[in-house]
Amino acid sequence: MKNKKTIIDDNVILIRTARNLKEGMSDEDILNTTRHSWVIGERREKADYVLAVFEGKVVGVFAVYSWYQAEDAPSRHGFEGGRAPCNIYKKYINKDVSDYFQQGNSNPILYVNC
Repeated sequence: MKNKKTIIDDNVILIRTARNLKEGMSDEDILNTTRHSWVIGERREKADYVLAVFEGKVVGVFAVYSWYQAEDAPSRHGFEGGRAPCNIYKKYINKDVSDYFQQGNSNPILYVNC
């Protein structure tokens, strides 16, 4: 039986990351591996949250406080943020969002409602 599709009704950016993720990482560690450095468009400014995605599953849910330009790569950006409020965190953590990514799409960034 296929999992029910996760409905994302907030302004979020899904970021697929496989960099340095390990079982049992803290939210802070996942944030630090997810928050920079991405080639990402102006639509980033509309996002309230970033969902860190690993193998189609949400492993981190973060509120975006601000965006900054990467010092070492002007075409890349990162965000300052922290763990999302409890209601938002519970809404998305451990949810399957693989249906949002089209097969063959290798872009790690996906805007939802932005």
